[in-house]
Amino acid sequence: MYDYAVLDVETTGLSRLDRIIEVAILRLDSTGEPLDSYVTLINPKRDVSLGRIHGITASDVAAAPVFEEIAGDIVSMLRGAVVVAHNSSFDLRMIASEFDRLSAPIPLTPSVCTVRLAQHLLPGSTRLGAIKEFYGIDDFDEHAALGDVLATREIFVRMVSELGGWSSSNYLKFVRDQDALNGASWPTLPKSNIQMTRSQAYSRKQERDSWYIARLIDSMPMESEKNPEFDEYLSILDRVLEDRLVEDWETEALFDLATKYHLSREQVEKAHKIYFGELSVIAWADGTVTEIEKGDLEHVANILCISSTDRDQIIANAKSDFASGEDMSSHLHDGCEFQGMSICFTGAMICTRDGNPITRAMAQEAADQAGMVVHQRVTKKTDLLVVADPETLSGKARKAHDYGTRIIAETVFWNKLGMNTD
Repeated sequence: MYDYAVLDVETTGLSRLDRIIEVAILRLDSTGEPLDSYVTLINPKRDVSLGRIHGITASDVAAAPVFEEIAGDIVSMLRGAVVVAHNSSFDLRMIASEFDRLSAPIPLTPSVCTVRLAQHLLPGSTRLGAIKEFYGIDDFDEHAALGDVLATREIFVRMVSELGGWSSSNYLKFVRDQDALNGASWPTLPKSNIQMTRSQAYSRKQERDSWYIARLIDSMPMESEKNPEFDEYLSILDRVLEDRLVEDWETEALFDLATKYHLSREQVEKAHKIYFGELSVIAWADGTVTEIEKGDLEHVANILCISSTDRDQIIANAKSDFASGEDMSSHLHDGCEFQGMSICFTGAMICTRDGNPITRAMAQEAADQAGMVVHQRVTKKTDLLVVADPETLSGKARKAHDYGTRIIAETVFWNKLGMNTD
């Protein structure tokens, strides 16, 4: 009898040229009971793409291990086991391509495909979601590697039972390349025991994003005799947060400005709440706050060290202002500051309008109508690069960083353009 390794990967695309950005493996004994598990995000060293499907962003994988670092861990989980996967040929092809890039090819791997089992056992669709529905399995995240692996394991166990159980040989005819287990030569690679799950990546991102501003606040004096206007500080803060990232040198600029005006810690915190209030009003200007806008507000609140209680109250106040019929037009932008600028877009757009995704062509048309000059590539003369994810690893983003090009997050771009999104 065999051990099994239930496998799922999330990738940047569907071709051999694409890269794995998340892998999950659940090792099972010969009766389908779990023995060990391994799951991690992987930095593909390129744009993650397909974010609408797998939900992984460039920010998530920025500090994740590269494949070379965790290749040994994958070998230890797969060696000597029959791989079980939903569309196993795809997952194994992607795994094999990654090892080929390391010049450490893996041997032919025996596998069981739950798609093939479903074709034999079940009526209707063989999509993973449809099979989960058929079996009443609904508590695992789809298009997350760990969720798909756990669901696939449940499906596999039930299918084996329908074929007579683990003591029966009926299901063995669905195992491809069984003989490949004998004498298979796997590459010798060290285990790193490095893992970064989605939740760990999110926590790291939250801590990192707020760290610089928290340090700024802690550096300010508790009291100040002066009470200057916040306009210049707010203007610089707006520019700093355009890409929804805060870097060390940007914190220094804010600190220098706060020191120049003798701002106290309380005044800096008040300025941050004023700025967040402006964003909240803009989000409510069309009468609704979308999931993308909600996520953006939560992200900015975290960066600015605004507590969840204060955040929710500020957002509620903005909603109340909208409900009372208060004129919010003064808070909206019209994109005038971008007129005449050369602009470029990178990555798939994440916002929608009227229920439809904003395409690259639509974004370029909107920029053209606002008086900007759209370019397809980033050069030293490019004024602005619009990104869906501020930590995108696309070639355009790398060039923008090299050239010092101004980078702005897509959600911020639409706000400044005065264009409502869903």
